[in-house]
Amino acid sequence: MKKILFIFFLFSVSLYASEEILKKLEKAWSLYEQGKYIEMKELSEEILTQSLKEKYPKGIIEGYYYLGIANYSLGNLPEALKYAKKAVEFSEKHNKYRWKAYSHVLVGEIFRSLRKFDRALFHFKKAYQLAKENNNKKMLPPALMNIGNVYYDIGKFQEAKRYYIQALKLANKINLRKSYIAFITYNLGITSYRSKDFVEAEKYLKEAISLYKKIGNENSLYESMFYLGKTYMKEGKKEEAKKIFLKIVKEKPKGFFYKRSKYFLKKLSDLK
Repeated sequence: MKKILFIFFLFSVSLYASEEILKKLEKAWSLYEQGKYIEMKELSEEILTQSLKEKYPKGIIEGYYYLGIANYSLGNLPEALKYAKKAVEFSEKHNKYRWKAYSHVLVGEIFRSLRKFDRALFHFKKAYQLAKENNNKKMLPPALMNIGNVYYDIGKFQEAKRYYIQALKLANKINLRKSYIAFITYNLGITSYRSKDFVEAEKYLKEAISLYKKIGNENSLYESMFYLGKTYMKEGKKEEAKKIFLKIVKEKPKGFFYKRSKYFLKKLSDLK
């Protein structure tokens, strides 16, 4: 999940220091978006040190948060968890629910990567509760999706679908970014496939394909197409499956989905 930058304006002890730190925070996030995680980590360490010295709350919380993201992106999960927990602890001292919510999301995502699903669920539900209590409609769909992801990971597909459906309804209602709506729709398609509800899987995967075409996300488009092909196979729709796999082979002549599509094309051709 793509991490989301949150921006707040707080009282600071030193106006000059806060302006300087804000510029560094903006630069650190830019480095994250460029995939320069080592540089982001180094700059975030500098931000945190300066913010602690100046007693600048925004710089401290985001310093911890950015160090958590940078280390997570580099695969340093214990270090990422250390800083994410510090962000949660610091956020509890301030009446800023967004700080608390985003910190809990980061801790939850790290625990999910560590396959500590009960802990991940606890933190994701905390973030959802904070969004709900503060009527933050834009935060609710991603929060529900995070909870659904944990249930998907542990194989509770019907429970996962329940959260994804809630997330999709809210996302459509407030016209959330199409990338979010597409991802939730794709998750519903995959979860329906895993739970052997192939009619629902076909419906959601077709919707995801349409959305990914509109936003130009090619990788996610072919991934959705690939699972639609597999869904057609499960439904006994061999010709429809062949068309999907053939399209992938022609349009994406390399990588995992190309290789697997060739494999399934051969398998379908061998079936009589």
